[in-house]
Amino acid sequence: MKDAKKNSIQIKFDKSKNYNMYAATGAWGGVGPQGEIICHFFVEHQKIPEDLEIEIEENSGKSKEIRKEANKLVRDIQCTIVMRPDIAKSIAEWLLSNVNKILVVDKLQSTKESKK
Repeated sequence: MKDAKKNSIQIKFDKSKNYNMYAATGAWGGVGPQGEIICHFFVEHQKIPEDLEIEIEENSGKSKEIRKEANKLVRDIQCTIVMRPDIAKSIAEWLLSNVNKILVVDKLQSTKESKK
């Protein structure tokens, strides 16, 4: 039996001049009007107050913050990705594959630790 001829393509990775790395603690989005997937990646954190007041005791000099605003959470959108559904599915599968690798390693480590 003859070996089938194999073709290959070499791919080089370059970073755009606008390249940035972002952290994400969540994502929000859905299906756009043209059927594309729109995903807004965000970092969630407590709102930073515009200002605050500090109360200082005259005798001891101890200080205490007086909060003027209720504790609010902010979701700062870091970036938005728009992609075709087939691309979103491919990325989702890639993400799950990598998460599963981590979960397997974590499970092995916890099994080893429980046997000690």
